[in-house]
Amino acid sequence: GFAIQDRRVATLGGFGLGILGSLAAILGAVLVWQGGAFEQSLLYWYGYGNAGLYVDSFAALFVAIVGVLGLPICIFAPTYLQRYGERYKPRAFSALMNLLFGAVLLCVTADNAFLFLAAWEFIALLFYLLVVYRFDEAAAPPAAFLTSAMARGGGALVIGALLLLAVSAHDFR
Repeated sequence: GFAIQDRRVATLGGFGLGILGSLAAILGAVLVWQGGAFEQSLLYWYGYGNAGLYVDSFAALFVAIVGVLGLPICIFAPTYLQRYGERYKPRAFSALMNLLFGAVLLCVTADNAFLFLAAWEFIALLFYLLVVYRFDEAAAPPAAFLTSAMARGGGALVIGALLLLAVSAHDFR
């Protein structure tokens, strides 16, 4: 949706892709529940091992939740954007939302801590960009700062939890 210039086509295309992605997430979760776990290697990080996706029945629950929540968001977001008229571009908004859904899916399907943390940081950045998207409203910059601060605090707590797990497992893998 971000590459399309026509406003109506960008809105339908961007949020239409979000609807398709949400339906694909739900279908993927159902397939995992019926057929077992899914594993896909994405890349090798020198010194850290493989980074990839792993979806078992528990992770499939979260994949389904993302799909079920993404579906109504993508259906009703165009109506939400209409209230702002020409002030905001739907192609940027739909691109940010679709990237956010993808980053959340990456976070819940990451098979190691490094990929999880990278996805977590990408989610934090996308939340910031979506909050500051309404740049001409006075409340947007403080809200974006608060969102960023909360993401930093949450990230620190996640790193602390991962360190506690590593200490109890006597291993960082």
